[in-house]
Order: sequence, then C-alpha cells, then structure tokens
Amino acid sequence: MELREIKEICKEQIVDPANKSDNYMIWRKYDTFLSWFDMTYKKNSETLKKIDYQLKKNNIGVWCGEEYRASVINFSRGESISFCLWETDEIETEEGHVQSNKAYSSKSNNENEYSNFGSQKVNYDNAGTIQIVNEESGITLYKHQEEAIENLNNKITKTSKLY
Repeated sequence: MELREIKEICKEQIVDPANKSDNYMIWRKYDTFLSWFDMTYKKNSETLKKIDYQLKKNNIGVWCGEEYRASVINFSRGESISFCLWETDEIETEEGHVQSNKAYSSKSNNENEYSNFGSQKVNYDNAGTIQIVNEESGITLYKHQEEAIENLNNKITKTSKLY
C-alpha cells in the first residue's frame, strides 16, 4: 500500500474523527482498523510501520484500554484499539518509552482532576514531576508487607548517616 493512501485513510478514519470527538479519542476494534488497510486476513509489517509513522506525525498515540502501546504492530486480533490525540510532539523516546502522556482532555482551562484532593507537585531533576494526592489508595497490604514498610521506615528515620 502506498504512503499516500495510508496518509489519506489515517486522516479520514483516525485524525479527523479524533479531532471532532469531545475527548480527542476514538475506539475501534483492531480487526476493523486492519480492514481499512486491506489486512483482513494477513498483517503487513511494512504497511503497519508506515501507519505508525503517520500516527506519530499527527500526534496520535495508540492504547489498549489503559495500556500505552508503542506501535500498532503490538496489538492482537480481537483487541480494541484507542487512538488519542496528544498535546505535544514527544510521544515516545528512541527506546519506545512514553516521553509525555499528556493527552488532550475535555476539561476546560487545563483543570486538574486532582485539584479537589489537596494535591501537591514535587519536581526532581532526573525523575520529572510527581503529583502527590492526599487520599486513600485503595490498596490493602498483607501483614508481612506492612511489617516490611514499618521496618524500612524505622531504619530510615533512625539512622544518623547523612547522604
């Protein structure tokens, strides 16, 4: 399949509908996605690479549920695929890790979804920004995990070493 055809299909089937949706996302069955590019029975890795190129060029990330996938090749038949419009050009690094998962949201004025929880942001030079939210995590620890955390906390707080 020619790059020109792939570009046209990506624009009509993915980019334009994502731009028109309220949350800048669209969901499709992976089989439906493959049928757009005449891959109903067999995947073509060269065509999928060209599709990845077009999606990255249009700042579109691909997801399976809440899991980011670096490429459309990383899906299996029967799964659903989500296309999300990104705010920035930096979707992934050379190693394939997400650089910025800052997708457009339907909230106005960049309203933060954690603003009602008394959150704070902490900046670290090599780790980026971490948002701390004062709320229950919903995680229940086992007894041995609670003891391990308590022991670790005691060792950290009672040590006299300066680092």
